[in-house]
Amino acid sequence: MKNVLTKEFVERIRAITKELGIVLVFDETCTLRAGYHGMQGIYGVRPDLTVMGKIIGGGVPIGAVGGSKEVMEALENKVALSGTHHGHLMAAMAGIATLKQLDEAAFEKLNGQASRIKNEINSWAIENEIPFGYYGEHSILGYAFTDKVDRKINTIRDYWGNTNGNAMQIYALEMAVRGYYPVVRGQIALTLPMTDENITGFIETSKELITEIYK
Repeated sequence: MKNVLTKEFVERIRAITKELGIVLVFDETCTLRAGYHGMQGIYGVRPDLTVMGKIIGGGVPIGAVGGSKEVMEALENKVALSGTHHGHLMAAMAGIATLKQLDEAAFEKLNGQASRIKNEINSWAIENEIPFGYYGEHSILGYAFTDKVDRKINTIRDYWGNTNGNAMQIYALEMAVRGYYPVVRGQIALTLPMTDENITGFIETSKELITEIYK
C-alpha cells in the first residue's frame, strides 16, 4: 500500500476487461484489510475473481479465492487446486474467529490510527525539513527516507528510485529495539489490540529516531 491506484484507473480497467471479455482478478492478499469490503469496496468496482490471504487466517497461513458465479462454475472440476494449507482446520477456525472481530467499527479504528500516524509524522517532517514520509492509505502504510522533503510517491518507480535503503534499514531495526516492528522494506501494518497510547508511542519514538538518523 505504498502506492494506491486511483479510482478512475481501476474503473477504466474494469470497463476495458468487460468490453474485451477478460477476467479481472484483484489480489487483495494485503489490501483486504483496507475496509470491510476490501479495496474493491472502496473503489466500488467488483472483479471477477478475488485472491485473499493473510488477514483471513488470523495469523495462520491460509489462502482463498472467490468470485462471480459464472467464473467459479467454469472453474469447477476443470482446474486443479492444491496447496499445503488448503482446508487446514486450524487456519479455518483462526480465520473465522478473526473475521468475527473485523466489523466496520474495527476497520474505522484501524484506518483512523493509520491516518494519525501518516498525518502527524509527515507534518512534523515537513516542518523540520526532514526528507521522510509515510505513504499509502488505510491501515497498511509504506514509509521512506527520500531524496527531498515532501517527496510525492505515486508509483513504485517513484518509491524505489528516490529512497535511502540504508536509512530505512536503520529505522526498522532501531524501532524494533524500542518495541515496534516496521518491515525493513518500508511497510507497517496495524492491529486491533493497538491502543491510542501505542500509536502515540510509535509516533514520538519515530520522531526521536528519525532526528537521530539525520543529525
